Amino acid sequence: MKAVFLDRDGTIIKNVPYLNNPDEIEFLTGVIEGLKILVNNGFSLFVVTNQSGVSRGFIKIQKLEEIHTKIKNILRENGIDIKEIVYCPHHPDDNCNCRKPKTGMIDNILKKYKIDLRNSYLIGDKDEDIILAKNTGIKSISVSNEIKTSPDFKAKNFKEAVSWIIKDSSF
Repeated sequence: MKAVFLDRDGTIIKNVPYLNNPDEIEFLTGVIEGLKILVNNGFSLFVVTNQSGVSRGFIKIQKLEEIHTKIKNILRENGIDIKEIVYCPHHPDDNCNCRKPKTGMIDNILKKYKIDLRNSYLIGDKDEDIILAKNTGIKSISVSNEIKTSPDFKAKNFKEAVSWIIKDSSF
């Protein structure tokens, strides 16, 4: 199975600091169309997201689950299946193994799914996303100009990231 791992905030949905209201979910321009293209080209989709708002007391796990259910439902209504949304609820100081750029979230996905990492990608908007991709041996695509780490490809937007993945994966 080839996969695309997606960051959540700032990559597929608008970045609302410590989002705790499902009604505030807003998909970024081109994301739904881009995800359809990835699915139609045989990619399985996973969301991997740091959510320290849980440990900071800004959001309860139940509300986070509601947000993730709504994201999956909106995408499902558009013909897009997200296999899983995996999150790290820990504070950055907790030194857990699941907080990006550590590989715990992807490691857990790999225990459940047979994924070909050489033919998989990660799209993100922060340095920890790009470093996570490098730490797991998958190709990285940045959708932000603020990244200091060198991704495999710097995209202007989500649509360009998807186009690059389709071109790159056809070799």
